[in-house]
This record gives sequence, C-alpha cells and structure tokens, in this order.
Amino acid sequence: MILNLVLRNLSRRPFLNLIKLVGLMLAFSSLLLIALYMKHELSYDRFHSASERIYRFTSTSPTAFSGKHFARIWGARYIPELAETFPEIENYVRLSPIGGGLIQWKEKKIPMQQSFFCDSTYLDIFNVGLLLGRADEVLVAPSSLLISESFARKIFGDENPVGQVLTIPADRQHAEASSFQVSGVMEDFPANSHFHPEFVATPSESSYLDSWAWVYVLLQPGARPDGIASGFKSFLADFGETDEDEVDYRAHLQPLRDIHLHSQKTREIEGNSNMTIIYSFSIAVVILLFIALLNYSNLNQGMLPYSTQLMFVGRVYGASRRQQLKYYIFEGWTILLLALLLSLVLVKLSAMYIESHFNLDLLNGNLLFILFLLAGIGLLGFASGFLPQAQAYFRTLLASARNTSGGAVRKRSLNKGLIVFQYCIAIVLIISVLVIQRQTNLALQSGMGTACVYPGHATGLAGDAQMA
Repeated sequence: MILNLVLRNLSRRPFLNLIKLVGLMLAFSSLLLIALYMKHELSYDRFHSASERIYRFTSTSPTAFSGKHFARIWGARYIPELAETFPEIENYVRLSPIGGGLIQWKEKKIPMQQSFFCDSTYLDIFNVGLLLGRADEVLVAPSSLLISESFARKIFGDENPVGQVLTIPADRQHAEASSFQVSGVMEDFPANSHFHPEFVATPSESSYLDSWAWVYVLLQPGARPDGIASGFKSFLADFGETDEDEVDYRAHLQPLRDIHLHSQKTREIEGNSNMTIIYSFSIAVVILLFIALLNYSNLNQGMLPYSTQLMFVGRVYGASRRQQLKYYIFEGWTILLLALLLSLVLVKLSAMYIESHFNLDLLNGNLLFILFLLAGIGLLGFASGFLPQAQAYFRTLLASARNTSGGAVRKRSLNKGLIVFQYCIAIVLIISVLVIQRQTNLALQSGMGTACVYPGHATGLAGDAQMA
C-alpha cells in the first residue's frame, strides 16, 4: 500500500525525482570506483604471506653514479655473504634483468617484456602459486625456467610446457645463445604487485647475478633493519679488504609494502605511484560526497511546499502522524535504494571496461568492502534527504497548533537563504574538484615512470654509469 502511494507521488514530479535519482547514482558510483581504486593502490604487495618482513636492499654513495639512488645495486656478488654475516637476515633473492627482448622456441621468436635471472631462493621470498612443478625442484638446477601462465599460453597454447627448451639467442647483449629448460608454470602476479615477471630463470653461471640486480631480503621474525644499515659500512670494508674510513656507501632497506607508493628511485622495475594521488583522491571523495548530499538535500528542500500540502491532505483524509512519518521514511529509502542499485550496475559496467583496457579487476574480493561503503553512503544519504522532510513534518505540526502562518513565512525566507548558501558551497566545491582533477592528472603523469631499460650482463661499470 505504502509502496504504491510512494510510486504514485514520485511519478507526479518525474523531472525533479529523476534529477535526484541520477545525481545520487552518479555520485555513489563515482565514490565506489574511487574508493575501490584507492583500496587497490594501498594493497600493493600485501598478498605475500611474509610481506611485512620483506625489504628491498639498496645502497648509495655520494661518489658513485653522481649520488643517485638506484632501486637495484651494482656488484651484487656480496649479497650471499651479507646474508651470512647479519643474523637478522633469514633469506635473500637477487633479480638480475635479462636483456635482449627475445626468446626462442624452436624456430619461433617471442618478444619478452619482463624477465629475470634469480637465485634458487626466489620461491622462499615471494608467494608464487605453482600450476605445474614442485616448489623444491623448479629453480634448483642451473638453466631452469619458471614461466608465467600467460606467457606459457602465449608460446605453447594448450601444450604442456614442462621439459620444453627455450633459448635466448646470441645478440649484442649475449655473446652466446643460452638454453633453458622449463621446469614449472606459475600463476601471473596480481595487478597489485610492483613487478610482473613473464619468467624467472636460474643462470648457468652465478656470475650473471654479480652485476646489476634488485635485491630483496627476508628478515627474521621480530628483526629490525637498523642493525644491517648501521653495520653495512663495516661489512663492506671487510668484504673489500679495505679501511672502513674509505667506504662511503650507505645501506637502505625499504619495506616491500612501501615500494609502490613511497619509492621514486632510479631504475625501478616498473613505474610506481605516489601518495599525492591517494591524498588527492581522498579529498575528491569527501568533496564529491558533500556535493551529492547537499544537492540531494537542496532538491528535497525545494520540494517542501508539495510535501507540506501532501501532509495536510493526508491529515484531512484521516492519516495519523505516525503513518505520515512512516511514508516519508519509506519514500526516502525507495529513492536511495534505487540509486544504490543503479550505481552498482554502473560500477559493474565501469569495472568491466577498466579490466578489459587496463587489466585491473577492482571488484574481485571486495564484496564486503562494497557492502560496507553502500551501507555508510546509504545512511548519510538518508539523513541528508530526510531532514528537510522531517522539518516539513514538524513545521506542519507547529502551524496546526498555533493556527498561524507568520512563522512559516519567516521559515521559508530562512530556507531560501540556506538553499542559496548551500549552492554557493556546491559551486566552490565543484571548482575545488576541477583543481584537484588537474593536480591528480599531473601526479598520474609524473608517477607513471618510464619503461625500464635492462642493460646487458656484459655491460661494464662505466657503461652502466654512463647510462645512468
């Protein structure tokens, strides 16, 4: 009965109610998408079970490479001894980029985007889902190859790749061709990872890991990186058999979870984002929410005369005050639920577009988060929309009790002033959104970074310094 009455009364003001519905739908869907993207940005590299204990190891020197802070280190041959020297380190892995850009299977040459030579401890540091092969075997033997699911499908289709031989052909970066046997297939790294290898391989000679390499260390439970950083200078002096005063290198250990948003070092594996984007989006969410709620409240405020008339008519036909209040509550939730449902449809369509064009699934595993957001947004929306209706309800009661209209005139003048003031705020907030949008675009462009150019393993120190 109440639903029929609500739908009938809503249909009498189709244009105004459609504006309310569309405004709420667009605002809610935008809020959901921004919140899901922010959650994705803040979740980088947290899928590793020991992510809170994994650190990326780097070093700097004011006299080397013009003092630049590289995300990888030069001369990584000392890393195994470093791990033995410091008891805080439980394990380590070095990732040395494979240059050339091509890998060959039989007569077919396949472009490769991101690949590394690595230590056999690779699976001990990172959580990698194995589809084929055993974790204690796939990277033990030299010249073993662990390829991603998508790369395996790209080369072999539905054929079992284990046991197949892939070759890195000889070129200007590789004096001789190198062959590798596929020992396993791993799941693709998720989008919220700061690197996405197509394959990793154990080199035929350990010297491949002795030059440029990204280094990750797994600390013992409860261990702090401070001891490693403070003792690194002494360790390096002992390793190089030189005086400690002659060593000007400093060690840096960056938590794995901080790399995506807090690292803009030279030669990152992939371009990272930064916290400026998160702050900008946070402000944008608050502004967008205020604009949506203010506009919704303004529209309900503008429809108060009709609500007051409806209340008087209802009283004439015997409707109780409780029934009238129940009607307005039901009407508010009807509009909100319709807006929430339509916003979910729009979010789903937008997420499908984002996934197809950017390979980013914003909805996977976020059902509870979305429901929590919808509940909060719905409560705020109901409060902002119901207050004008409640105002009309109590105004009608007071008018009936006093049997005068003077107070109502004064209140209408006050409401007009409030509406003008609210629209002024909305205009200011819209201008702020445009400014933040420009700043966000600038932050996105500066945070994208450039594609990492992998040097060949035969490149000398002077050559890499020149390239830096």
